[in-house]
Amino acid sequence: MPVETDCVRTETARCPLCGPMGAVTVVHGEDRELGLPGRYAVIRCQGCGLLRTDPRPTLETMGYYYPDSYAPYALEGAVSEVRTGRARRHGWARRLLDARDHAVPPLPPGRLLELGCASGQFLATMAAKGWQVQGIEPSPAAAGRAAAQGFDVINAQVELVTDLDEQFDLIAAWMVLEHLHDPIQVLTRMRAWVKPSGWLALSVPNAASVERRIFRSHWYALQLPRHLYHFEPDTLARLLQAAGWRVAGFHQQRTLTNFVGSCGRALEAGSGHRLGTRLVGAAAHSRLLRVAAFPAAAALAALGQTGRMTVWARPGP
Repeated sequence: MPVETDCVRTETARCPLCGPMGAVTVVHGEDRELGLPGRYAVIRCQGCGLLRTDPRPTLETMGYYYPDSYAPYALEGAVSEVRTGRARRHGWARRLLDARDHAVPPLPPGRLLELGCASGQFLATMAAKGWQVQGIEPSPAAAGRAAAQGFDVINAQVELVTDLDEQFDLIAAWMVLEHLHDPIQVLTRMRAWVKPSGWLALSVPNAASVERRIFRSHWYALQLPRHLYHFEPDTLARLLQAAGWRVAGFHQQRTLTNFVGSCGRALEAGSGHRLGTRLVGAAAHSRLLRVAAFPAAAALAALGQTGRMTVWARPGP
């Protein structure tokens, strides 16, 4: 059952696209990444097919599941590496083996806003290309590391940021949308923050991939209860349209991170705990594995089966 303590409260949420429609349970699971207590369900809306976690921790108490040990917050040094000659020397390899996990439209440098900027790795990459960058990050520790590099970072939950003085040429949100309690509200707000000629680039796990159906509660990208929504291409397109965006392109990411991590989670739950833990670690951190698996990842991406997708969108009419 979902955990109810002094730290966490849960709530039942209606479908943001259909309202109070019926739903069917797809899978149950728990926090396999950090091992925090609670068991949650993923349900599918019978009206539109959108998958969501329900019940879910409330916005006010969700921070319990985002301690400083949460992996995206623990990227000390990631910023400084981008600004060294090492990144420039390896630039050709990055282009050749581009996983499209941070793919943006071919734009001249302008103003960039990143939602969920963590320690500022992507901000540093874009700043080095001449962009004026700003970020929003809920983790005080991660926001502090990004700010220490000289970046303008708003330390707040994305849902609570309402007013920004500038309009942006590009808004980026890498693996953010699935974490939001009210994604349509935030996407609508982002539509007001971008210039009429601007772009939105975001990435989410692809719940339409066969690996989700194979691994079920062991799917690496399930990430309960931090992932509140589990998008498929059609439901994500409908969500963007409801918030005033039109999809300009879907790009399957050329990476097997989710597949390798899912194998690790399945082994952890069985008799191969040690090997499973190693695979999970390799999925998150091994560059050698990513290079070795790139040909297979590129082939599966062409079939829409790598478990992660990057989407570009423009302001709608």
